[in-house]
Amino acid sequence: MRLVQDRHRGRFSLVFRLNKFFYYALLGYTITDTWFVYAGQNYMEDQVIVFLGGGFTAPVFGGGYRPVDPVVIKAQGIIVHR
Repeated sequence: MRLVQDRHRGRFSLVFRLNKFFYYALLGYTITDTWFVYAGQNYMEDQVIVFLGGGFTAPVFGGGYRPVDPVVIKAQGIIVHR
């Protein structure tokens, strides 16, 4: 982020660099018609947010219950590594 002056109007404005890098992979398995589990891996790197500058990885895991088709109850866990 930096402060830039407009030469024509004399105004100042903030300019953000929106350089981001992100990926994720997710693998799921349906145990029965009502129960499922999943696990995956995330990575994010950001130039604007200071604590994300070095990037972080985050394995995720979870599961869920589908009592009827339009309703899903999920639980998820994530472990963040810098």
